[in-house]
Amino acid sequence: MVVERRGGDMSRKSVVVKVKGYRSPVSRCGIEEGRINFKLSFEGIVDESSYLFTGSLVGKLPSYSEILKKVDEKMDLFASNIDAFINEINRIFSMYQGRMNTTQYSVRDTPAIPGSAIKGSVRSNLEYRFKPFQVGPNYYSYSCYISQGKYVNKKFAAKHLAFWGEEVSFERKACEANQVCILCDMFGNPRLASRTYFSDAVLVEGDLISIPELNVKAVASGSRFKFTVTALNYNYSELGLLLFGFNILGNSEAIEPLIMGKFKYRYNPRVGGQIKGKYFGLMKFKLIDAVSCNFQEVIKEDVSKLVAKAKLEMEKEDFARYLDRRAKIGRLQ
Repeated sequence: MVVERRGGDMSRKSVVVKVKGYRSPVSRCGIEEGRINFKLSFEGIVDESSYLFTGSLVGKLPSYSEILKKVDEKMDLFASNIDAFINEINRIFSMYQGRMNTTQYSVRDTPAIPGSAIKGSVRSNLEYRFKPFQVGPNYYSYSCYISQGKYVNKKFAAKHLAFWGEEVSFERKACEANQVCILCDMFGNPRLASRTYFSDAVLVEGDLISIPELNVKAVASGSRFKFTVTALNYNYSELGLLLFGFNILGNSEAIEPLIMGKFKYRYNPRVGGQIKGKYFGLMKFKLIDAVSCNFQEVIKEDVSKLVAKAKLEMEKEDFARYLDRRAKIGRLQ
């Protein structure tokens, strides 16, 4: 059951969603009995209808002597007016920051996507698909929001809310280090290490294309990336949830793309427009290889059978009833 409104005028500030299914974190130090380590190899493809841009700041760094000379010129302020001295030092460093510009992230001059960007997209997809439900007067979700403040400001996040739905604006209680929701247990939080590690996704086919209207060079439609995900101390239901985060719901290929990177809300099929006839930030994933390791052996998995088993085990969990499976950009079946 999704959140029900009382009299149709319940304000989003009045809704506090509590976490259901708190658990003690699984060990980060070794394989627990009955659990498995997985190394998963993925392919990511920029949708034919989309560009992709995940930027990083680059610029020419000044030499140490250049900075030291400018600081020495202000040392007379150090004894006479320490506040003025600090302001001048900040001004010097901000001047160098102004030389920085944003370009597509790369690894050794090859276009790439930071593993953290893919992890964030997968986790957000799961957090927002865990819809709040009501039990008596209280509202619950199986997930907290790892990066949310008290509530989402509608004025500054209109397209975000239009994409995911108004429920994502409701305040959710945060997890601690020793009592966590299933997603914090899998992906970590500021007080707890992750059990899921994403490598950078490196371009293996495709190129960058100039978008003068946005002053960027973005990854072209159809470009392909490869990367790995290492999942430690997982069970099969958690593996099913991880794959669900990629929109992989039954076979090895995602049913619809995720959204990620810059401009993803400004230009997408659900709430945004297009630029040069394309959207931004739509990337579709496919699991192409998998290896598992338990106490006894390392096993090369049959990908189709592994995905099917993970989905079956996930569907047995109570949390599976509260996952929103509707299409976000119109491609889920």
